[in-house]
Amino acid sequence: GNAIDTLVARADLRVTESGDLRVADGNGLLLERVEGSASGTVAISANGDLELTADGGGLTAGSGGLSLLADGGGRLTVNAPVSVNQGGSSLTAGGDLLFGAGGGLQATGAGNVVVASAGGFTQADGSLIDAGSGTLAVTAGSTIRIAGLTTTNATGDAIRVQTNGGAILDNGDAATDIAATVAGAVVTLNATAGVGDGNAIETDVRELFVINDVGSSASTV
Repeated sequence: GNAIDTLVARADLRVTESGDLRVADGNGLLLERVEGSASGTVAISANGDLELTADGGGLTAGSGGLSLLADGGGRLTVNAPVSVNQGGSSLTAGGDLLFGAGGGLQATGAGNVVVASAGGFTQADGSLIDAGSGTLAVTAGSTIRIAGLTTTNATGDAIRVQTNGGAILDNGDAATDIAATVAGAVVTLNATAGVGDGNAIETDVRELFVINDVGSSASTV
């Protein structure tokens, strides 16, 4: 169905029984709490910055999946836990995309997780993106700083991290930076200005491909 168009600064959104939750805000938007139904889709966009605040109740979505979009060059910030049960997840920012230390994404089932930023991507130390048994793709237009990416997916696209204009860097030690230990899982890191330069990317993986187009250093452990 069509999204509800809004012009609000802060929102607490809940679907108590069934159906989708779709909101398109004409400005920036602060999300205090988002609760989708077990089988519905959660789709929220803002024409500007979009933030899931640390002082709210986080975000839950069901088998219909999750879509968060900070459009118009906006920054997408996740400062609270996100839980997606069985559905796919898409987080997209026209500017930078940030996960705070209290922000993360926990997916269950085989729904794939796609995180895409036209700017940079940063995970604070303590943040974890767990794609369940789905694939996990992180792409950005500039530097990618990771602190914890994991999946039990067993394919050649288990985890793919790609920046089109920068480095892939380690941004924390609270968890292994990249984990994909199931037989058949392949992790690909693709950068233009180094991988783990100055601080190695910690990995626990079955198979790893590193592509560094410009010639800066690449370091994983």
